[in-house]
This record gives sequence, structure tokens and C-alpha cells, in this order.
Amino acid sequence: MQQALNRALDEVLADNAKAVIFGEDCGRLGGVFRITDGLQAKYGEARVFDTPLAESGILGMSVGLAMAGFHPIPEVQFDGFAYPAINQIVCQIARMNYRSRGTLPMPITLRVPSFGGIRAPEHHGESLEALFAHVPGLKVVSPVNPHEAYHLLKYAASRPDPVIFMEPKSRYWQKGEVDVANADAGGGSPHRRQGHARRPPPHSRGLGCHGGALPAGGRPGRRGRRGHRGPGPALAQAHRYPRIGGIRG
Repeated sequence: MQQALNRALDEVLADNAKAVIFGEDCGRLGGVFRITDGLQAKYGEARVFDTPLAESGILGMSVGLAMAGFHPIPEVQFDGFAYPAINQIVCQIARMNYRSRGTLPMPITLRVPSFGGIRAPEHHGESLEALFAHVPGLKVVSPVNPHEAYHLLKYAASRPDPVIFMEPKSRYWQKGEVDVANADAGGGSPHRRQGHARRPPPHSRGLGCHGGALPAGGRPGRRGRRGHRGPGPALAQAHRYPRIGGIRG
């Protein structure tokens, strides 16, 4: 997945002269996870550069660059470091387009290495997707395999709206094929499997899904996981996110 993200950013910089990448260690080092490796050498320090350790400043600068017609692609080094920039993300980036009646769009793609699975200390393995997804004006996406990582990041970086791109850091070294010509060929989560719900209703089957990608038609009905209705399959979900109030209920 790391190489897929790196290639996507490379192509975004090549295609869009207004795209700029910046964050803590994003320049010469290529990022903690090497997602921006080699990009500063290829495109120069004016388009791929390091910033001070100040997330509020990184996102505040993103707002100013977007107002000036650029497409900023900032990185918050770890998910838990996003808290100091909540004011800029929620009060400025998410609302500026509405506040300005469409005259100041915010084409910002915020990359955030996210979630757990790497046995890191506090602030290095958090799940902020529910927080961001409840903010009007923000789009929140997260890939589950290299193919999705490549296409989702390229798509996010082409939008006129702010996108929170949450990269599952435990999957950076996951291997997989990337069909650059076909965005729909990814197949979703590679860990889907047929199974049985813990307490399946009569004539139903369960679907286990790891990684957050549910196939079309596989979402629970109005009564959710416990109150399944209708002849369709029951759905049991397992994820690393908060047990209550997360994206999946």
C-alpha cells in the first residue's frame, strides 16, 4: 500500500501544478512511513516541503493556500496529532465554502496515518473517523488494500472539497495488485468471508468483513444488527474502532 500511495501522490503532482505536499518530515525524509519518499527530489522544495511541529499551523496554512488557488495535500504525522488542529479542520476547512457562498472552496486532501495495529504509544493509534464523519462539509475515506489506496487518493486529490484521507498504518506494507486503469477492480476487503451470525435468525447467513469494506446490499436493515428483518442476510461486523458511537454503530 505504501508504494501505491506514493505513486498516486507522484501522479497528482505531475498532473496538477497547483498541488503541494507538506507536513512534518514529508520533504527530505519522505515521511515517517516513506509515503512521500523521493517526491521532494523530483518536484523540488517549493512543492514538497517540511513544516514545523505545529499541526494547527499546518492546517491553517492549508486554508490560506486553498484560498490562493492551490490544492494542498497536508499530512498530520499520526492520527492523535490532529487534535491541536481541530479548530482549523472543523471551523475553517469544513465551513469555508459554505461561509463564502461558494467563492472560497477548500480543495484540501488531509492525509492522516490512522488506527491501531502497530503497538504504538498514545496519540499514535487512534480512531477519529466518527469525529470527522459527523462534521458537515468533510468527506472521510479510508482504503483497505493497495488498489483502493491508489485510486481513492487520486480521486480525493481531484475534488474541490476537503477530504480526510485516513490511511490504515498497519496496512502500509500490505501487498496487492493495483489496476491503474480500472478503479473498480479492487474487490474491496480481501478478508471477506461467509460465516454464521452469533445468533442467526431463521433462514439467514452472516457475513464477516475485516477492513471496513461491505459489499453492496450487505448493510444492516433499519433495526441494525440485533433486530434483523426481512429475508436478506444478517450482518455481524468486527472492527478496531470504538465499540459504541463509531462509524459502524
